[in-house]
Amino acid sequence: MSWSPDGKKMFVSDAGDNSEYVLDSNGKILAQLKNLNMLGDRVWSSDSEKIIFSSQDSTVQWSIKSVGVSNGNHVTTLAKLPANYGVTQFSPDGKQAIVQNLDKRDNTSPLQIWDLQTGKKIGELAVAHNRNAFGWAFSPDSSLLAIDDEGVINIYTSADGKLLTSFENKVSGQGVHNIVWSPDGKYLAESATVIKVYDVTAKKLVTTFGQVDAQHRITTLIWSSDGKGLASSTLLLANNVPDVSDNRVSVWSLN
Repeated sequence: MSWSPDGKKMFVSDAGDNSEYVLDSNGKILAQLKNLNMLGDRVWSSDSEKIIFSSQDSTVQWSIKSVGVSNGNHVTTLAKLPANYGVTQFSPDGKQAIVQNLDKRDNTSPLQIWDLQTGKKIGELAVAHNRNAFGWAFSPDSSLLAIDDEGVINIYTSADGKLLTSFENKVSGQGVHNIVWSPDGKYLAESATVIKVYDVTAKKLVTTFGQVDAQHRITTLIWSSDGKGLASSTLLLANNVPDVSDNRVSVWSLN
């Protein structure tokens, strides 16, 4: 589920009937969106009037579409992607998308940035889609993209995919890594088996905390809206298989 930018509507996916719903702030259903074949990431438009999503039109062809929340039947195609390419993530303002080659046999194709207003590719990131990138995240204003990639965090400008800056990141732990921006865009928090916070401008590590043992992974990481704290959740792995017997949520105060 996700709130609209104006805070008046909520988008909810319901696996029970394969429909998506738009609710008002009191929980009243404003729209039921059916048979749209929404896949992967989806995001609100900046005016809170549309849901932007990716859809698989055929076995090899993907497209990016939008649907109006006041009229679930009005679907607009924003971009048609090349064969075997799909969306990895949308920017928070719904104006850009990270696109990657889905063909596992291709070892060289870089990640791409697409402009959804023109429906065209506007840049490529200097990282191949099959590289061991642990995670990526747009800045809150959608102007920057951070990629946690093999011991270094790279910051790209989302308007053209150019590398802006980078700094060392001595990651620890295998499996899923999370990377999230602070609401003011000044810090990045990263986690796997420990939480680290980096100052983006100074390009340095400022604090480390929340270490878990070798049997656990930090699977979720999110900033508070005022930037003064973080919440994380941990998952127990028994022989590398998720175990529900010992999971927890932790809330951290920062200063």
